Amino acid sequence: MVSNLDLVPVVCDWVKAAERVVVLTGAGISTDSGIPDFRGPQGLWTKNPLAEKMSNIHYYLADPEVRKLSWQNRLSSPAWAARPNAGHLALV
Repeated sequence: MVSNLDLVPVVCDWVKAAERVVVLTGAGISTDSGIPDFRGPQGLWTKNPLAEKMSNIHYYLADPEVRKLSWQNRLSSPAWAARPNAGHLALV
């Protein structure tokens, strides 16, 4: 039986040989940079249930107020002042 640890050298070789690598993470990777996740205790949707509507295309298209709030939130997003954290740097 092959263990996950047996695969480490194989995966390392794949990464070394690759021209490009894509890493998929969850929203939580950026919380240490001051960008809230969506569903956590301090999450965007937890603290502001209306924010979840802004992420739903059906609400966004149907309600002008949702669109207006969505654009206003983009202006004050913590992402504008965020800096990479240890998780981001580890991926690089």
